[in-house]
Amino acid sequence: MAEIFRAADREADRVVAIKRILPEVSADDEFVKMFRDEAKIISQLEHPNICRILDLGRVGFDYYLALEFVDGLDLRAIFDRAAKGGLELPLGLLLHVFSAVCEGLEYAHRRRDPSGRPMSIVHRDVSPQNVIVGFDGVVKLIDFGIAKAAGKLSRTQVGTIKGKYGYMSPEQVRGLPIDHRSDVFSLGICLWELLTLERLFALDNELLIMERISNAQIPPPSRKNPRIPEALDQILARALTREASDRYPSAADLYADLQAFAFSENLLWQTGHVADYMARTFGRGAAKQKASFAGAQPPNSLNKSPLDSSLPLASFVAARVQEQPMSDNKGSDLDVFEG
Repeated sequence: MAEIFRAADREADRVVAIKRILPEVSADDEFVKMFRDEAKIISQLEHPNICRILDLGRVGFDYYLALEFVDGLDLRAIFDRAAKGGLELPLGLLLHVFSAVCEGLEYAHRRRDPSGRPMSIVHRDVSPQNVIVGFDGVVKLIDFGIAKAAGKLSRTQVGTIKGKYGYMSPEQVRGLPIDHRSDVFSLGICLWELLTLERLFALDNELLIMERISNAQIPPPSRKNPRIPEALDQILARALTREASDRYPSAADLYADLQAFAFSENLLWQTGHVADYMARTFGRGAAKQKASFAGAQPPNSLNKSPLDSSLPLASFVAARVQEQPMSDNKGSDLDVFEG
């Protein structure tokens, strides 16, 4: 429902990400509510493993979010490059990355609003595309666009399915009520795939995918990769159980077992180890990102665009990923150019 830009924040002298609702859905009230819900949820989350929101604004009928920019690769890109290049991703790297995501999820799951009421957040879209590993070694969970939470503007009707089919929990594909244990199952799918460098539910037919997930008859990853220790098989087996009641009761419990395993195998990586691996293996840094903005001259005067939140407005120069311009800049402080 949205498109992404890389942008230079002129006031704060930093690179940010701009997420703009697509023009073809901007008139759909439900999509707009989902977009604003994402801003509402993320604005209340302050955690080192969750991508921060910096601004919410509107230019005409076009809503946008300004988000923390993470210079790195998402797990889907890492998966694809490793599979194509015949690489086996280090266990230490994966244990560190998935432990970090567990920390971010646990924080979100337990988050309370300013009045002290549980926000009851469930991400609902934990997938490789939504976990970014930065070239600085920092791991970020992104995209709460379809998250389930108390106090949302939009509502999901009973029986409605939201999420990526290949990364849903059994209760999610059946349209049943879900809680934080659904995210644990989805994270287990991601870990299984990164360990084996194979898709777990890779079928052309979505109904067949949903049937396989619903049955949850999942082989241990060591069957695909014999070098995976049995202890890790057991961790994945508990994360990927069909019944939520048999699963890890929280992301914190999954985190504890991953860390205990890492400690026992002397695989406790630090952020610096991750940064070094990313640089050596995938080799690209923030300098290249900033180079796109060299020579970009912002207009001398721009009107402020109306805001739908109390967050401060930043001035941006945005680089489009696609070809056509994002807006005509009338009444906007976004100067869009082709990057």
